[in-house]
Amino acid sequence: MIGEGKMDMRIDRLPSPTWKWLGVNYADVSADMPEAAAPEISVPAGSAVSVSRTDAEGCREIRTGCGPDMFRLVDAAGDPAYRVSAAAGGKNAEPVIIRADFAGGRSQAFRAVLRAEEDADLTAVMVLSSAPGAEGQAAVQTLIDAAPGARVRLVLVDLLGSGFRLISDIGGRLGDSASADIAAVILGGREIYAGCSIDLAGDSSRLGADAGT
Repeated sequence: MIGEGKMDMRIDRLPSPTWKWLGVNYADVSADMPEAAAPEISVPAGSAVSVSRTDAEGCREIRTGCGPDMFRLVDAAGDPAYRVSAAAGGKNAEPVIIRADFAGGRSQAFRAVLRAEEDADLTAVMVLSSAPGAEGQAAVQTLIDAAPGARVRLVLVDLLGSGFRLISDIGGRLGDSASADIAAVILGGREIYAGCSIDLAGDSSRLGADAGT
């Protein structure tokens, strides 16, 4: 239940700090210690996409928007990680649907790793929800790993109850000529912390991002 443990976090630290009095260089958050969430992941029939339980090893060097404390928070829930992988060359027109329904009065967390092999297309729609008016904490970390020529699209939809705190952390690395398109639609929750950092490591890699409430 919420309140049984806390973790002090410093998140959303700007890579190039501005005037401190603006209050936007970072956020200090006393987060509730989480338990593991168990999202439901639906893969279109006939697609070149697989889903497996995994951990964050191999992805911990990816820089994320919320920073290293988010790794600690999700690890505290037992590293509940799910890998969604698109095979090389797979042109997957239909999206993978990731649905996580968070229980009121609790703190829960999970990690999604979106891996697109060379020249693959991968689209994921992530829907976070709870009962209307519910209170709680949802911590979600999404790691994007795109090989050369791959394209990853992520749509995040927040439908959490009006008393929820959402901590959404996105990070990624893109190979040569790879691209990532990220859209976030924030419709729920009381307290929102959202960070995104994508490493355009490869030549001609590209990021597109949109957010709305």
